[in-house]
Amino acid sequence: MLVEEERAQGAPVRWFETSWLLAECYTYRRMREAFELSDTLRGEDFFQQQKRDSLAGAAATCLDLMTELDKIVRDGDRITDRDEDREKIK
Repeated sequence: MLVEEERAQGAPVRWFETSWLLAECYTYRRMREAFELSDTLRGEDFFQQQKRDSLAGAAATCLDLMTELDKIVRDGDRITDRDEDREKIK
């Protein structure tokens, strides 16, 4: 992606001139690469606890979402007015 963006701009991409998502993904990818190249850090995930905490914090919301989606899938044949359902979601 970075190479494509540089080609489109016709110049090297600078950190403050690129999209936030591209810069963040690139940074984390390079950090992971550095860990994998290290004998002592290989296999470590510096952000593992944050990931687990985020997942645990979102578990109730995920369960609610899955329950509602299950209802939609089960009742899909009986729902006749999809526009009304879309309005509820908005």
